[in-house]
Amino acid sequence: VGGLYGYINTFPMFNRSRIVGNTAGSQGGGVHIFSSDPIHATSFRNSVVADNVAGEAGGGICYGTGPLDITNCTSAGNSAPLDSGGGLWGGEYIEAAIKNCIFWGNSVGQINSPAAIAVTYSDVEGGWSGTANIDADPLFVDPINGDYSLQVEPPESLCIDAGDNSVVEHLATDVLGAPRIANCMVDMGAYETQLVVPDWENPGDPGDRKSTRLNSSHIPLSRM
Repeated sequence: VGGLYGYINTFPMFNRSRIVGNTAGSQGGGVHIFSSDPIHATSFRNSVVADNVAGEAGGGICYGTGPLDITNCTSAGNSAPLDSGGGLWGGEYIEAAIKNCIFWGNSVGQINSPAAIAVTYSDVEGGWSGTANIDADPLFVDPINGDYSLQVEPPESLCIDAGDNSVVEHLATDVLGAPRIANCMVDMGAYETQLVVPDWENPGDPGDRKSTRLNSSHIPLSRM
């Protein structure tokens, strides 16, 4: 058993969670759901699933059957053997929708399932068919030390302002509690880049203001 195991008719809801650094000898290094409730979806929202290891399948998440919703999550650095879904492994009867997510740097492979998995507005390493998906290095700030927020100094991450606003109406904040839509368009992944206009120079003259982007750890990274 890795980080969490659910057996039959279970539907845990993960929000603003970090599932990191777990190991399972067989399936689901981070989370293993054997069989979900057939009506209520297991959900992952505003969460990071990273650096988990499975000996057989689903380094990050192993999901047997039932509905699954993954929205604005980051899956990175998870590992499982060849063709068994480093990021996510899903069974034949999985009904999964992945939206505004990042699956990058998992091995071996990002998503693996015999079922059709709907992926939209997401960054998937190696590419994935679906509306507005991209295949581009998300430029995490410091993944070696567990910081999977998005780089804002040039070159800026292509995951910034690249998500679908319509699926986050119920998500007020990101994984760290920062506002979820900060610059008109939601970001892909668990972290939301913030756009702030501080009064650094001549606060009485809006024309002389300078804007800055912050990653959602609230550290100023660049002046624009």
